[in-house]
Amino acid sequence: MYKRPQRKIIHQLDNEPTTVMTPIALVPVDDDTPSICAVINQRDYDTLMDLGISEIWRLDKDGRVTVWASKAKRHLPVARLIMNAGPGEGVYHRDRDRFNLRKTNLVLSDSHRATTRDRDLIDPDTHRDWSRIVHEWDYIVPKVGITTAPLQQITNYKTDPLRFNVAGNQQLR
Repeated sequence: MYKRPQRKIIHQLDNEPTTVMTPIALVPVDDDTPSICAVINQRDYDTLMDLGISEIWRLDKDGRVTVWASKAKRHLPVARLIMNAGPGEGVYHRDRDRFNLRKTNLVLSDSHRATTRDRDLIDPDTHRDWSRIVHEWDYIVPKVGITTAPLQQITNYKTDPLRFNVAGNQQLR
């Protein structure tokens, strides 16, 4: 029996100029080339997981990132799920990169093709194959009110980028 490879979903901080230090998730869309990933905001990823969609994402014949919906018996575009697009609404990618699923890159537009709200086609009680997914966290977000590191004197905030933002204001301590 052929065993499918595991997919590694990487959670990290964004380095795009407009959304720097925002948590994102890199979700692979192909088993053969794990370096091809869709980029999505962590908050939107968590919302989709709460809805009950699978973490196994694919590319359709048009190059869109999709996920299988067992209730609809078809693949649904992830961009429509993120934007909660309804009937008569389509989703447009500002930078035309279909792997960039950040909410800042997605725009709702008019569409004659869409006839349903895709979120209504998700069954939260479907079985998900957890054995194929591995999560890798490249950052730690401290909880408010909990000291995560001993206090130290920082002499140069430029050498300590996780403690200070671009303006020099203290972030984590």
